Amino acid sequence: MITTSANLKRHMERKHPLVKLGDDRNDRVGVENNEELEASNSNSNEHGHNMPEPSTSFSAPDSAPDNQVTHSKEKLKMTQSSVTTFVKRKMGVTHRKIIDQKLLLLFTHDYQPFSVVDDYGFKSFVASLNSSYVLPSRKTISNSLLPAAYEEVYNRTKNILHDVKSISLTTDSWTSQNSESFLAVTAHFLNNNFEFKTCLLECISFPESHTSLNLATGLKKISNEWNIDDKILIVVSDNAVNIKKAIRDELKLKHFGCYAHNLNLIAQYSLKLITPILEKVNNIVNFFKRSTLARLNLESNKFR
Repeated sequence: MITTSANLKRHMERKHPLVKLGDDRNDRVGVENNEELEASNSNSNEHGHNMPEPSTSFSAPDSAPDNQVTHSKEKLKMTQSSVTTFVKRKMGVTHRKIIDQKLLLLFTHDYQPFSVVDDYGFKSFVASLNSSYVLPSRKTISNSLLPAAYEEVYNRTKNILHDVKSISLTTDSWTSQNSESFLAVTAHFLNNNFEFKTCLLECISFPESHTSLNLATGLKKISNEWNIDDKILIVVSDNAVNIKKAIRDELKLKHFGCYAHNLNLIAQYSLKLITPILEKVNNIVNFFKRSTLARLNLESNKFR
């Protein structure tokens, strides 16, 4: 057994020099105990005592004290524990997929940039949790993991909508600050358990002119893709003329104006009636923002 441990130690020193098998002090104690044991056996030989037969079991010779047996067992356990702790184990495919799915939540739920996988602090944090897991690159995330996750969610949502009898849609189109136009469509329905559910069907780039015909074509394409043409009860949108005409005249569907949009129009119209007062308030605020002395006097109550 002593020879086996020595061979293992030499192997680790040659092939894995960075792996520390245990405390050097314990190793030295073990060597000293082994030397004492060999000296004791040698003295016994000289005095005519019979040497014990070699044993294939772990038990120490009868002439060895009990503390040497205990020490040898503890050293073996320490060596096995050290090797298990520091030698990396290959991660299974199933376990890796689970961690990959949790990693994707950083991007799909928290909207973190893909570059987070290149950050030193994040990589160190992940390595401390599981050193066998290798973070995927940004290219792998964008070209492989994310499309696979989208395909899974797409198929699951399509199966859910297949069992739904009636669906209401909400839609909106807008132009971003980068002058890029978008069209979004969301489905609302009750499932078999009478639970209210909402699914975003599409949010796509819409570079075409926002005419009623083009909007109707875009909405029709989306409804055909999700196989919900005969399930649409009503479509909710803002009160713009083009989208109302697309829903009512082009698609022949029931339309309902967005209540929140109507409230917003009412509030905007009401604010126009107090525009002179708002301008005066705005000038006062700007005056104190531009002058540090005026702001200090205001804070010290000199204007009261």
